[in-house]
Amino acid sequence: MAIGDLAAADGMDLVSGSTPANTLDDELNKTRDYIAERNEAVRSIARGGTGASSAAAARTNLGLADAKAAVDAASASSSADPGTLVKRDGDGKFGVPTPTAGTHPANKTYVDGKTWSASDITSGTFNSDRIPDLPASKITSGTISRPVSTSGNGRFGGAWDNNITSTRRAAWIESDGTLGHTSSSRRYKKHIAPYPALTAAQFASLRVVTFQWRNNVDPSDHVEVGMIAEELDELGLTWAVFYDEAGRPEGIHYDRIVLAVIGYVQTLDERVTALEASS
Repeated sequence: MAIGDLAAADGMDLVSGSTPANTLDDELNKTRDYIAERNEAVRSIARGGTGASSAAAARTNLGLADAKAAVDAASASSSADPGTLVKRDGDGKFGVPTPTAGTHPANKTYVDGKTWSASDITSGTFNSDRIPDLPASKITSGTISRPVSTSGNGRFGGAWDNNITSTRRAAWIESDGTLGHTSSSRRYKKHIAPYPALTAAQFASLRVVTFQWRNNVDPSDHVEVGMIAEELDELGLTWAVFYDEAGRPEGIHYDRIVLAVIGYVQTLDERVTALEASS
């Protein structure tokens, strides 16, 4: 291809070798007019343009309209094909629709609005994705091996009639909701020292009472036997009391009460033994 062939094919006038030198400025300006004319005109895709004079038409010609439609469709569907582009909102967050199955992604609005219900636990494998407000860190491994019946408020009715074996352990609930047991082996303890026995005044102030629950706690009005958490707190037995978020006495570690009594009974036994020996 000779020099000037492309310009001629594009409709431009060529400068011949016999053109007078004093007209070269006209030829240069004509070339610039060609360039300006091409910049204003619609250029085909084959020549590096969009083949359109508007942004919408350019997207259509370049196939970007179909790509945008595919992104919008994927963002509105819970079952988009793998590898499909995902739409982002103005904050840069992924546009995720409300899920319709446990394997679908969920947006934060859906997760924050999801509440636990008894139907979220049935039987077999414990599906944590059905309970978004349960932290994943609280789930480790294992399955529910038998059907579970629920009675509401997080209670598992199936445990009521499930007899346990001699390998049982007492279960406790940590303040963050973690369920586990406490260890009492010497292997886990240090600075072990005797706990001072209750004084006679403290022991005399221990009070076992009968009571009935307020109706908003238990409307059955049956009589219970127990102790009062505030009274143990006032006696300084704070280690036998657990407290609410405001620091108020909430309940009693009844298993610890016997620890306080053991020391006092041992002191009484020593006194009785001494009296019997001197008589």
